[in-house]
Amino acid sequence: MLQKRVLEQGKWTLVDYQTTWKYGYDFMLDALQVILDNDITKPESFSVNETLKGAAKECLADLKNHTDDVRKCESLQEDQEVMVLGGFSEEMGTPVQFIFYKGTDAVRVCFPVKEYIEKNGVHIFDHYMNELEIRAYCKDAVRRSKAA
Repeated sequence: MLQKRVLEQGKWTLVDYQTTWKYGYDFMLDALQVILDNDITKPESFSVNETLKGAAKECLADLKNHTDDVRKCESLQEDQEVMVLGGFSEEMGTPVQFIFYKGTDAVRVCFPVKEYIEKNGVHIFDHYMNELEIRAYCKDAVRRSKAA
């Protein structure tokens, strides 16, 4: 993933990343599962939007019941345009929020610790995001090969 820009919005720092190619709903689910399996073990917020400009639907309780397999979440059975996961990142050492936009190559990472970037540089999360993309695509490839 390539880091595209860093923005400040109030107390939040927003970092926009560009994936290698445009992704679909399967990638969003796989990325969500990778994050839950490897980093945010106790999600604090989770919402989805059926349309880009639609109202967000909070689905945290559903997600907490299926952190071992997000594809079993009732709220994720239909394609969603936007998916937002928030919680404390053990790897990054900060509260974080990931936003995925179906049919795009955009992923936004938000966190409330501006000083973290000032201390460690704007590319501090690049390795994390690259690893996330690779793991999500590998998860997708394994699932597709088993289905074939």
